[in-house]
Amino acid sequence: MKPSTLRALVFAPFVFGSSPGCGEPESSPSVEEDAAPTPPVPPTSPPGRKCGTGTPSIALGQDHPFTPLTAPVLPIQTGSQGGFHLEVSLRVTGPLDPNETDVRLELWNGDWKLSSHVNTATLLGTLVPDVCDYDVARLVLVDELGMLLPPDRVQALPGAEVELRVRLTSAPGEVADTFAVTLGDINAGSSTGDAGVFQ
Repeated sequence: MKPSTLRALVFAPFVFGSSPGCGEPESSPSVEEDAAPTPPVPPTSPPGRKCGTGTPSIALGQDHPFTPLTAPVLPIQTGSQGGFHLEVSLRVTGPLDPNETDVRLELWNGDWKLSSHVNTATLLGTLVPDVCDYDVARLVLVDELGMLLPPDRVQALPGAEVELRVRLTSAPGEVADTFAVTLGDINAGSSTGDAGVFQ
């Protein structure tokens, strides 16, 4: 066999397999192109930053950005899935790591735990100097067995004085407080729905 013929046989599979129309198309959509875009990661604070250096404290508020409560009254919100909940924001000063803090709130009516909200290793807002914000805790109202509180029992709650226990914990330290709050009127609804974490 002539050397030129041997070279043609050796390279023929490579040439034929890479020709347009043979095997895979020249370009095809990738999985990444079809997938939903990855949501942006919230910004973190510089290492070592704390939530202020003053006396540890917690203030109750509502909404985002944080708006302080003018009175210790939390309206009852009607959720989109048949439940009822409260919404509260927190502004904290103290030895906390805003990049990784455990947040826990419990709502008590005497011996009855009306609700709890737990968020572990979460980020705290640091847009305002010397404080950290947590927006927005959602406290879904439940009965003594942890089931969604039915409407007939919710109707009896406006005006009730309850206890809100708040605790934020991170590696540098802990800030906690207890607040006497009044349950307000039942509102038509809220955009945040019924989701929550029960403990």
